[in-house]
Amino acid sequence: MNNLKKQNTIARKQEKLKTSFVASLEKYPIVKVACDKSGVSKATYYRWRDEDESFRDRADQAMLHGEEFLNDMAEHQMISLIKDKHFPAIRFWLERRHPMFNKTKIEHSGHVGIDFDFDQEQ
Repeated sequence: MNNLKKQNTIARKQEKLKTSFVASLEKYPIVKVACDKSGVSKATYYRWRDEDESFRDRADQAMLHGEEFLNDMAEHQMISLIKDKHFPAIRFWLERRHPMFNKTKIEHSGHVGIDFDFDQEQ
């Protein structure tokens, strides 16, 4: 009975660590950073991913949510820079979002033909 109690205690502790890790991954969608924040080694994280499908799914969802959050935050910062008339931010935005300024590529079309007359020795 004592052994079963010990296993349950370990399982509860491990689940708390997994939950803490997933929460960290949602805030910091970089495995190394989430490991550092939650006190979980990278080896443990990858072992959990291999052994626990539920954990893998939760970690993947947390990573996606974290990336979405950071993208929103970065976009907000970009808009703030544009409002402050920060020219590199304005140019970056226009070159990537506005068709009139999105002409950084030069396209060439045509045919290049090379005719060689080889004799049988060549």
